[in-house]
Amino acid sequence: MMKTLARSLGLALLLATSASAASFDCTKASTVVEKTVCATPRLSFLDEELAATYAAVRKSATVREGQRRWLAEDRDACADEGCIEAAYLVRIATLRLASPALFARQKAPARVLGRYSEMQEVCFPSEDDPNENECEGEVENFVDIRRGRGNALRVGSELFFFAGHQCSIETGPAEWEGDELRVAVQWGGEPPSCVLVLRFSDSAVTMTDPGGRCKDSSCGARGSFEGIELSKKP
Repeated sequence: MMKTLARSLGLALLLATSASAASFDCTKASTVVEKTVCATPRLSFLDEELAATYAAVRKSATVREGQRRWLAEDRDACADEGCIEAAYLVRIATLRLASPALFARQKAPARVLGRYSEMQEVCFPSEDDPNENECEGEVENFVDIRRGRGNALRVGSELFFFAGHQCSIETGPAEWEGDELRVAVQWGGEPPSCVLVLRFSDSAVTMTDPGGRCKDSSCGARGSFEGIELSKKP
């Protein structure tokens, strides 16, 4: 059954990636969200990707009901592109993690494995002068990327910010898709609360947090994953 699902998804994604528009008829787009999806290549691609994933598992009544709720309560409640992108990424990860044969179908390049880090000074507001900061010592900001089961990767991260605020991912399952690594952030076995997107150069990784969802679930008030770039350790 799982092999059949994987083959079905592979064929559907092959057809999807050859298309230039969303999975629905953009000439009939009527809502702001639908029009935004049609007008934005990244969102159109994610819509096709979700449609292919959903087609592989839609026989389940639970999945179909979940899809209807997702459309009404998550995607269609969005007011901007970042929120829409986050909604698609979370839904794709949720469906694939629930059907393990669909998760991490692509093998990540070996070059992305390893530890990416930089040292961060530890600073707090001065008790004597609120306009001054007191800094002492350093901590390591890092992203660790390791092999998981099959093609899946495991990602952990700790980032430190002013006044003790942090962003933290203990261990997130990750899959390579196209040219990016998608890290599904989960807590206590629940469905993903967000998906962090990692993109790589020859010697660095840059994080993207669509819609700020990972900030909301994994960071203190002054912390953020968005735009953080770390260099790979030798």
